[in-house]
Amino acid sequence: MIDNQQAAQLLFNHRMASQEQLIACWPDILPEKDIGMVLMEKGIITPQTYRELAAYLNARPAASEPLAAAQSGAGGASHGDLAIESDSPVSPADVAPPEPVAEIRYLEDETWTAAPDEGGEPSVRKTTRAEHQIKKASASVSLPAVEPFIESRPPVGSIPSSGAVAPDPGPRTAVPGPIARAGSAGIAEAPASVGPESTWEGLLAFARANEAADLHLSAGNPILLRRYGSLQAATQGPMDQTCLRAWVEAALTPAQLKDFEATGDLEIIYTLNGWGRYRVTLIKQRRGWDVTARVIPSRIRGFEEAGLPESTRELTKWAQGLVLVTGPVGCGKSSTLATLVEMVNQERHDHIITIEEPIEIVYEPAHCRITQRQIGPHTLSRDAALRAALREDPDIIVISELRDLDTIRLAVSAAETGHLVFGTMNTTNAARTLFRLVDSFPPEEQGIIRNMISESLRGVISQQLLPRKDGMGMLPAFEVLLVNTAVSNMIRKDEAHQLGTAMLTGKSSGMVLLDDSLRYLIDKGMVDAAEAMPRATNPKDFEKYLGRR
Repeated sequence: MIDNQQAAQLLFNHRMASQEQLIACWPDILPEKDIGMVLMEKGIITPQTYRELAAYLNARPAASEPLAAAQSGAGGASHGDLAIESDSPVSPADVAPPEPVAEIRYLEDETWTAAPDEGGEPSVRKTTRAEHQIKKASASVSLPAVEPFIESRPPVGSIPSSGAVAPDPGPRTAVPGPIARAGSAGIAEAPASVGPESTWEGLLAFARANEAADLHLSAGNPILLRRYGSLQAATQGPMDQTCLRAWVEAALTPAQLKDFEATGDLEIIYTLNGWGRYRVTLIKQRRGWDVTARVIPSRIRGFEEAGLPESTRELTKWAQGLVLVTGPVGCGKSSTLATLVEMVNQERHDHIITIEEPIEIVYEPAHCRITQRQIGPHTLSRDAALRAALREDPDIIVISELRDLDTIRLAVSAAETGHLVFGTMNTTNAARTLFRLVDSFPPEEQGIIRNMISESLRGVISQQLLPRKDGMGMLPAFEVLLVNTAVSNMIRKDEAHQLGTAMLTGKSSGMVLLDDSLRYLIDKGMVDAAEAMPRATNPKDFEKYLGRR
């Protein structure tokens, strides 16, 4: 067990848990369950983080500054042997500065350096998220690093419109969620390797610990991880159907297993205590069963950490209109969308309704009321959910994907009738997004829909993910279209093919071309030209970069 007040103080000051998360978890503390255990159960910190935090706190002198001292006379309520303030038990204003534990700064080039401590040993701690330089002060155990963001590493210099390298990331907001399946007891730590003898929980923990975006399981193939855009084998030999079935039965409830065996398709969210949430997709195929587990990021990245161009910040401030995040499958659209929604949640006082299939990221209400609906358990279809949402007094509607005519029609109508609508589409750039929107409608309706889109569209953020040149992560490249009078006229007159010219002349107002973003990453030595070229709008312009080192 650890001292709850000291632990809360350290976790807050070192950006491992937000004030809102600590306040929300405080009532769950029991004599046999400290704050670290509660945070670990909710997936906010990892078991490894908890162990190191406990080791550090137990090594501290007994006379270290307790949080209770800062709250004396404040009229706190008793919780076991803890004295906590009833209104805000972990308010930053009430938290005494922590004892000097570690000097931490983020390094722009993400390389490791470390100064030796008094005993001559280097004080180095490797992380998977943002590398730090740590110099020991008085502690014998260093503070644990922040849990890694899996889908992409912190995007260094991902082309804000000013061209400046993205600043140091700010506080991370963890996204705990309800347990998707009863009996998911969790696992203390990730196994060093996986194979036929592994448990289902061990496989999921192994995938997250190794920074995988996806875990692939199929009969007749080895266990595969998608890391930094490429598939990598985690085992030498293939898995058999018996082994795969045992893992599937461990993942599903009897009702879910019966449904899968009857239909041959199933998609669920699985939460593993201490290791976060996973989107698990199962299908039947020629050689047996096939399972793909997408590792859902355990935190919503802040705006700066996401590396979004500065001009996109304004897209969250509209009262009405349509904002689209686009890109190919697996490029991080959902994470970028979550960043925008969380900005609204933190900065505005509105009602947000999300329509998702399934619910991946669970938002914790800050200043907004948030209603999350999932296709299937909560509503029959996207268009049914959208029609219902319009009668639920929403200010903002979030649609996980605009994939069919009815959804697009309703989303555009909602944007026209006074709502701010966020959504994603699987298109590769702004111009193709507009073509897709218009071409979804019958020819006789396309003139009308062009007029509607020209009035309601506020902006398009298109993104691509590229593997880093050093092989240690992924970096995003962005294209940003902001709809001004010139762009609106082009849409209305069916001249979307000229958007490139409008975006070129609109750079001063914050528009970003994908090819400029790619060139920036190449010039900074962050990505290889061979990776950027096939993603470019004009690949021939990148031939001159080939062969560069």
